[in-house]
Amino acid sequence: MYVYYSGPLTECLAGLGVDVSPEPGLTTFVENYGTDASWNPYDDVAALSPDEINRITPKCPQEPEGWSY
Repeated sequence: MYVYYSGPLTECLAGLGVDVSPEPGLTTFVENYGTDASWNPYDDVAALSPDEINRITPKCPQEPEGWSY
């Protein structure tokens, strides 16, 4: 997930004008994944208007294609 978040997803969001907070580094990401302290570029999308979120979400999926938990 880190590779997707820090690469394609961050690039997609930035390309649509979303300021994404810097990634924390792989070790920190793994240590915090799934906790309240985890880094997710979509946290920065949450501050946008509902219309902007609806515009961005189909263009920049929150998970890579084929991802399953």
